[in-house]
Amino acid sequence: MTTYNANGKQQWSLSYRKSTLRPNFDVLNPFIIYLSQYAYAQGNPYARASVTHRVELSYSYNNEWLGALSYARYINPIASVIRKLADSGAIVSTTGNLTSADMIGLDITWTKRLLNGHWTTSTTLGSYYLQFHSVKDHTLDKQMFSTYLSSDNMFMLSKSLKGQLNASWYSPQIDGAYRYQSMFTLGLGLTKTILRNNGTLALNVSDVFNTFTARYTTISDGLTITNTDHPESRFVKLALTWRFGNKNVKTTRTKPTGIDDVKNRMGN
Repeated sequence: MTTYNANGKQQWSLSYRKSTLRPNFDVLNPFIIYLSQYAYAQGNPYARASVTHRVELSYSYNNEWLGALSYARYINPIASVIRKLADSGAIVSTTGNLTSADMIGLDITWTKRLLNGHWTTSTTLGSYYLQFHSVKDHTLDKQMFSTYLSSDNMFMLSKSLKGQLNASWYSPQIDGAYRYQSMFTLGLGLTKTILRNNGTLALNVSDVFNTFTARYTTISDGLTITNTDHPESRFVKLALTWRFGNKNVKTTRTKPTGIDDVKNRMGN
């Protein structure tokens, strides 16, 4: 990464990163999960790792505004695909490697303390253009321009009470053979300091309006399928944290190990 400080308020950064994404174990698992008498899902044990080359130019102003322009090139990207068996006519939902993909993105983030520090907001507006390339199946040569908006807000209601409001909206997106419609979710929370600042009581509600629904259309291998998935996404959580003992003991630093990559591939 290269950084240039124009002055006390402006900073430019240019970075390049190469990364490897290995398939999760559930993607490689060849076991069959029946969805209906005509369709089933199955992992692909021959799915290969995907390599990403990413270049990003970022700009920050006064620690309030952050903009990032990026380009990413994906080799063998992992994507969801649909196949129809010629002998039985059954529909198989699986995962495979496409030839490549290109993505150009622009993100703008605004972080600000308002109302004399009683309201802290961090809002991001992002857009990107994504294009998939497939030599074996040209029906997967898809491209789309997408936008998303997210906002994280913290409110100081009193010295011991905080409120949180988090909202996210996504325009239609593509993932391999899948074209998802727009989605929206809203979360709320309250945090109360108790026990002479030695404990906290937190109440959180995720997806308050129960709107985080995946509606998508699949066009692949001569098939056009429209579906709606609505997994449980609205949860109410109440947590109590109590800190006791010697508070001057230094915390143990956690060092990354090779097992972390395995945990991620297991979905943990």
